[in-house]
Amino acid sequence: MGAVVGEQMSNNDATLLGRQTYDEFAAYWPSADPEDPITEMMNGSRKYVVSTTLADATGRTPRSSAVTSPPS
Repeated sequence: MGAVVGEQMSNNDATLLGRQTYDEFAAYWPSADPEDPITEMMNGSRKYVVSTTLADATGRTPRSSAVTSPPS
């Protein structure tokens, strides 16, 4: 499965995440096994986080930006 995910991600410019998924990624990927090729891909890819509560995603994972939206 890792090879399939890696192939799909290698064709993307960025990943769009919701707040909860971003929190899970931010807790895992920055300290994941550096020998795993997916780790470099996940940490090196641009991420956009859509959230009504997150003001800033920088500093939690590399190359992350928060896109905030007012609550509906």
